[in-house]
Formats: sequence, structure tokens, C-alpha cells
Amino acid sequence: MEYNIVKQNVYVAEPVFNQNLEQPIDTEFTLPDYCPDIDRIIKCVIEPRTAQKSFNGDMLNIDGIAELCLFYTDGSQVRCHEHQFHFSRQVPLHNMLSNASAKVVMTTEYVNCRAVSKRRVDVHASLNLNVTVTTICEHNIVADIDSPSVHTLLSSTPATTPMGMGEKYILFSDEIEVPSTNSPIKTLLRTDARAIAHEAKIIGNKVVIKGELTASFFYIGENDGKPEHFTSSMPISQIVDIDRLNDSCTATAEIEINELEVKTHTSAAGEISTVSLSAKLTVSATAYCNLDVPIVLDAYSTDYDMELEHKPVKFKKIDSALYDNFICKENVEFGADNINEIIDVWCQPRVTHYDIADNLAVVKGIATVNILAVDADNYPRFYEKQLEFDYEHPCNEVVTEITPPQVVSLGCEHSLMPSSADIKINLALHTELVCVNEMRALCEAKLLESKHKQKDDFSRLVIYYPNQRERLWDIARKFNTDIDDLTAINGLSDNEVDKGMVLLIPQK
Repeated sequence: MEYNIVKQNVYVAEPVFNQNLEQPIDTEFTLPDYCPDIDRIIKCVIEPRTAQKSFNGDMLNIDGIAELCLFYTDGSQVRCHEHQFHFSRQVPLHNMLSNASAKVVMTTEYVNCRAVSKRRVDVHASLNLNVTVTTICEHNIVADIDSPSVHTLLSSTPATTPMGMGEKYILFSDEIEVPSTNSPIKTLLRTDARAIAHEAKIIGNKVVIKGELTASFFYIGENDGKPEHFTSSMPISQIVDIDRLNDSCTATAEIEINELEVKTHTSAAGEISTVSLSAKLTVSATAYCNLDVPIVLDAYSTDYDMELEHKPVKFKKIDSALYDNFICKENVEFGADNINEIIDVWCQPRVTHYDIADNLAVVKGIATVNILAVDADNYPRFYEKQLEFDYEHPCNEVVTEITPPQVVSLGCEHSLMPSSADIKINLALHTELVCVNEMRALCEAKLLESKHKQKDDFSRLVIYYPNQRERLWDIARKFNTDIDDLTAINGLSDNEVDKGMVLLIPQK
């Protein structure tokens, strides 16, 4: 008997690797000649960045940069020096992967710093590298079976089909003038930079990404020696190529800062009124389409035995992308320290937990708040506090999970009190709310024409009392009859029947 099995390829983005790795930082460095001698180290803070990542066979290569920011006093005022420590890490993945992407989130676990001499510093620290590798898996499943004697149980499920991923590295630079309302720079203390993608638009086989790089500069002013800051935003527009795109596709994008370098420039008048910023950025895009995927759940033939092979497939559909800003507030006590002025406040947020609970998307984490201040004797003080944040957002009842959230700081505000300070952290969150439907799909089917089914020539109609909520499909399969005939002769439309019903089952 001739029969035709129609198959289709279903593509699903699946995480294949997730692990936390410890990365030690052990280094010594000497202050450059233009930096004053160290009188006392206030604090060493590390901002880790992923410089580059690439796949090589069954290995993931990670190149990272630990940007060390050393705050110290030269005996009269607060100074700052930045030093970069480069490191590399190879992560075994056990299998060679295709169509894979890697995401590395780095956080600082601890930093120990001491002055070996007035010019030399010894640093021992540890970073945590959270590595997630996602690949586009291809599942070849049965979409239909064309045969007069074969009946199929058809279904469909909404799914977000990944169409591809692409990324590119770009170099970004700009000259930034200190605003006329600010005094010239005497000592640049810290630069806080973040890159955000605002829009990802598909045109042909390209994703047009628009975003901005925002940099905030914190410094000691030349005029009165008071702390000042200013912020500058620079637009970013890039194109990432991804094959197999069409007008029904949607794309998401991310922009990551891999390297950052800031230099000050002295004008002809002897003032530092210009800052040059150079950055290496990774611009990445993921394209997908929301489709209804046809699936064959089961099949049988009324004439022959069949060999069937099933496989579980986890279909995921992005219900919505969540972009939101929220605030974390807390009062920080200074104890017996008589703080006269806060010079700078910044934070490093990290996510510790995310889940769906009671139709709420829940994201929890810790923001490490750094406070640089001076007391009434003009003595520099540094405080590091762990503030917990807890974010909740209502979601549809069909949502079952969220993608790993990205939480970044948009800046910190403070209000100084006699023995404490009210700290307000502005945070931005990005994640995706996902509906997951795991189905047992038919992936192989074979008609065994050598095994013809035996039929009862005398029985033409069977009376059957079904169990409660028993499916017509299972009854038709059990009695090896045509499900369309079973439905028609009993005047039914639903697949399920109620207990107490009496069914007439035709026998061919």
C-alpha cells in the first residue's frame, strides 16, 4: 500500500550548558609617574567585563578584563587610578555545537588590596563567571501521514521559532566636553558607562539596531575641590546580518561593553575640559517568528500494524518582552563616623533568583552599593553595603517561565542625614515572559504491510459504555475503526465523552 509521510523541521532554542566558574585575580602593579604616592588605600573596586568569547571545537574561549579602580589618598585629597588585568578561560562543553551563542555574566565576589610600597599595589580577588550556552536544536517530526487506512491525531501549538543569531564587534569613540556649568576636572575619580539597545528592526536579511551609550563622569573640580559629575549620551546605530528572515519575524538586541578607556585632555589654558572615551562593544541580535506548529501526536492504521516512535519536544513561545524600571531604596547607617559629605555613590546589581509564582514574574537580587565620603575631619571613608531588591510583575496565567533577567543600574541618588544616608538606586530590567508546552510528538512512523490486521466478519456494530472523559480517539484506536465514522454515527463533535453515554461503534 502506498503511503506518504510528511515531515517538518522544528527549531527550538535550548540551553545546553549553565555553570558558575570561579576566576581568581592575582596581580601587582606600579602607579604611573603622573600619580602621587600612596598615603593610604581607601578601597579597590573591580568592574569585570567580557572582552571576547568564541567557540573552538568543543571549547568555549572567554577573554575577560578586570578593570581595577584604586581609590587612595595622597595625604591631602582623594585620588583614583585605574588598572586593567586581562585573563582568559577555556570552558569544556563536551560536545561540538552549531548555531550556538554564549552569555557570560561576571560579578565580583571579593577584593583584597594592600600597598606593598608607596608606588606599588598587590591585589587578590575572585570573580564569578556565570556561563550559559544556548543552541538552536532541530527536531524532525511528522506533520501528516497520507494514506487511506491511516488515521492521525493532529494538534498544533503556538511556538516561538528561532530564525538565527548574529553579533558583531565595533569600536566606538567620542570626544566629550565638560559642561560649561561645571568646573574643569582636577581629578577624575570614576566613569560609569552602560549601553542599551532601544530598537531592533528587520529589513530584509538584516537587523537594524539602535541604542545609546551613556557615560557618567565623577570627578573633583578644579575651582573649589568639590565633587562634581556630568553625563553624556551617544547614539549607536548598527546592522547585524542574519539569514532566513522574513517580514513576519521579530528581533531582540543587546549591546555589551567589552572594553572601556577614558582619558582627560588639558587645554591650551591649562584646564582639563575635555574627556575622550573609547569603547569596544558587542552588538548582538536574535530573530524569531511566532508560529502555530502542526504536530501529529498519534497514528494507527485500520488495515496494518504500525511502528511509531515519539520524542518529547519542549515548545516555547515568547508571550511578551518585559522592559521596566524600578527603584531600590534603603537607609545606610554610618555608625559613629561623622560623615560631612558624600563624594560618590554607585552600585553593581546582580540577580540571585528569578521565577514565575502565582502569576507573577519574580526577580530577586543584591545591589552592592559603594559609598565614597569624607568625615568632619576631611578624612576619606568608604562603605560597601549589600542591598536586596525584590521585583514583581503580573503576567498571564499561561506564562510558565522567564528568561535570565538582565538588571543594570541607571544611577544612584543619596540624601545625607546626621548618622546615615537614604540611598535610592534606579534599576532597569529586561527579560522575556515565556509559555512552555512540552508535547510528545510523533517523529517516525512505518506501516507494516506484512502484518495485516484480522477483522471480525460477523460483527458490524458494537455497543460500548465509555469511562468518564475517555477520548473518542482512544476508543476508535482500541476498536480499530474509522474515527470519522464513530463521530458521525453517534452525533458527536468533541473528542471527549462523558460517563454514562452509550456509543455505537461501527466495525468494517
